[in-house]
Amino acid sequence: MYDIAVVGAGPSGSVSARLVAEAGYKVVLIDKEEIPRYKPCGGAIELTLVPKYKIPNEVIERGVETIALYHTSGKVYRRVGPGAVVWRLKFDAYFQYLAATAGAKLMESQALKNVIWKNGCYRLKLRRGKVEAKIIVAADGVNSSTLRSIGWSPFKPSEVYLTVQKEILSSEERIAKIIGEKTINFYFGKDISKFGYGWAFPKKNVISLGWGCRLSEITNTRKSFQKFLDYEPVSKVLSSGETIRTAAHLVPLKSREAFHERGVVSVGDAAGFVDPISGKGIPYALESGELAAKTIIKVLGEEDLEGLNHYEEALQGSFLPVLKAKYDIVFDVYKNDENIMRYLELWQKYRASEIALNLWKKK
Repeated sequence: MYDIAVVGAGPSGSVSARLVAEAGYKVVLIDKEEIPRYKPCGGAIELTLVPKYKIPNEVIERGVETIALYHTSGKVYRRVGPGAVVWRLKFDAYFQYLAATAGAKLMESQALKNVIWKNGCYRLKLRRGKVEAKIIVAADGVNSSTLRSIGWSPFKPSEVYLTVQKEILSSEERIAKIIGEKTINFYFGKDISKFGYGWAFPKKNVISLGWGCRLSEITNTRKSFQKFLDYEPVSKVLSSGETIRTAAHLVPLKSREAFHERGVVSVGDAAGFVDPISGKGIPYALESGELAAKTIIKVLGEEDLEGLNHYEEALQGSFLPVLKAKYDIVFDVYKNDENIMRYLELWQKYRASEIALNLWKKK
């Protein structure tokens, strides 16, 4: 019997597993994939995350100083944006290593089949065998098998972005010439994404070139993605090297209405903790993993599952109000190109949270 079973070994799950294990509890960290595994994600993070989580230099592929925002009207917006770009394979492996070092048992290539509550604990049936736990952390992404098993509804097509990403093998010299040595690019415009944007995030010698659009807005994924690839600044990136991988992924657009049920707690993408406008999810994954772990440690100490109610209180005291404020304006922002450019103008000078909470007024 484990005190907690964490399903999903991404950043949110691994952080939860590490902190609870460090507190002396019995933890199992389960992932459906063989670890380490590729994750289709641009991998751009804010610089503040590096010292906060003691991310080693070998995990960081490239430093970032400038963000360039292209609009199909021809306008380009720039701002200073200290950060870094990482491969999720290395980034996630770092947090998985910390969890395992803290004492969490790592079970890879173990897809979750179902979850049932019986005799005061959860029984998780896996691809091979089963485990029992008092509490489950659902950290298994936007299509969470854990949450589906306990009867939660999946996200609707109107509540997710479909993203498609190509990995372009290039060279440091070509990347510096086309994008910039310490620059990441974003691409906006209704003609290349009806509800979303594209990006080009360079690693050392690979460019992650991606596109995202609200799933319900897409009638033909191939044609929509090709329109993005034909956009001149993007086509220059595409032609700068060889495409070595193409992958698609869903990203939540909105947070769930609830974040726990009985002894199941949701974190990261499974909970919908992603910026609705920018698609940024890594900081919210890490923070929700921490908040969930702190709540769980207290609950295990008091032996009272009702204490999980404090998880939502912790979220409300952290990033949840900002995510909700951004969701309140995202449909207006992506309503037309005029609004998109208005948002980008503000984005040059202000933090996105300040725009959502104070500066954006619907017309």
